[in-house]
Amino acid sequence: MLGNLNAVVSRLLPDNRNGMARTRPISRDDWVNIDCGNDELIFVDEHAVFWDSDDLYTDAGINQKIRINKDQALEILDTLRYFPSSSQQSCYKLPIYQQSLRYLVRSGFLYGDYDGLNRTPAFDLILDGKKLTAVEPASATEAIIDELVYTSGSSGVMNLCLAQRKDGGIPFISSIQAVPTVDDLYSKMQSNETFRVVARINYGRDDESTSPFEDDDYGRTWTSGATPPNCNNISAIPDFESPEKNPPPFVLQEAIESDNASSPIVLTVDFPKTSSQSQSAYFVLYFTEAEDFLREDNRTINILIDGQNVSTITTSVSKCTVVTLYPVDVRKSMVNVSLVAANSSGLPPLISAMEVFTKVIPIGGAGAGPAVQFTLLSFVLMLSGCVLANLL
Repeated sequence: MLGNLNAVVSRLLPDNRNGMARTRPISRDDWVNIDCGNDELIFVDEHAVFWDSDDLYTDAGINQKIRINKDQALEILDTLRYFPSSSQQSCYKLPIYQQSLRYLVRSGFLYGDYDGLNRTPAFDLILDGKKLTAVEPASATEAIIDELVYTSGSSGVMNLCLAQRKDGGIPFISSIQAVPTVDDLYSKMQSNETFRVVARINYGRDDESTSPFEDDDYGRTWTSGATPPNCNNISAIPDFESPEKNPPPFVLQEAIESDNASSPIVLTVDFPKTSSQSQSAYFVLYFTEAEDFLREDNRTINILIDGQNVSTITTSVSKCTVVTLYPVDVRKSMVNVSLVAANSSGLPPLISAMEVFTKVIPIGGAGAGPAVQFTLLSFVLMLSGCVLANLL
């Protein structure tokens, strides 16, 4: 416990003396994990993950426990912090590991009828003065996890604030995570751009869960994707040479493959509705070869989005082929990603995983993209990903 407290103190006092950023490797000690509303200084959840209390990061707000859905799987969601004062700035100051570094910023919300009014509020999340997220829970029991890919500024802290709307109710928040990443993660994203996670899916798994010991370096949640009726789950040859985007090994050990070369794989992606006519999307697709792949075989795949060919790849043995597609103009709430065997290919298409993001357009003091609503199971998986590192 004391050792973790020292880690908290070191995060609150980042070593940026003389303008020099720290050069030691990023570790989980550099993460910021906040269990909002918990009165304990340090909270260890059921997965042995260490969480700090709000008091290390904000002076505003009031702690409270949820009234309903108390038997949900995560203790971390049993508490929240709400901000009833419209005149007081409702902000968290999050220490950053390094200036101008890409972060994964996750904010969790579970209303749980904490105030006994059974009236879900609507409010906005502002990051470093930019309004980025509209938080609008659909029910008292619905968990919302909003994950942003965001580049830190030069101030030494990241300011995460909650803003009331007129007649929107009182803002609250259940959890916060700020995870520093390496520079080449999602490398086509510019430092002045912010993106929101729409989907992060791995294909070919027979179950809907992720083992807590199958670790992701950034605590990313990989949801098991449905296998189309014309496809089979197969075992794949994982790439252990640190493939691009650092997907965890379990994502690369399975894949789906269509029945034959004339049968395409069609995957659908649901995008959140926005007031704008189009969205700029960022796709990352991962391809690992089947265990029974023969070197003399050729597997070449055309990638189509809503019928338009956007890329062609040829897979490799024991190497993950990663394809990034950006920008992709999305004008509908549902997009079809089709994988079609090229005419020169003697094998059917396959895929192991896919990530999808949308570019967030901040609007000074008004307008923000809606938070992507993940299931409670997905939130459990995201937090479970931290288990092994905390036990070692």
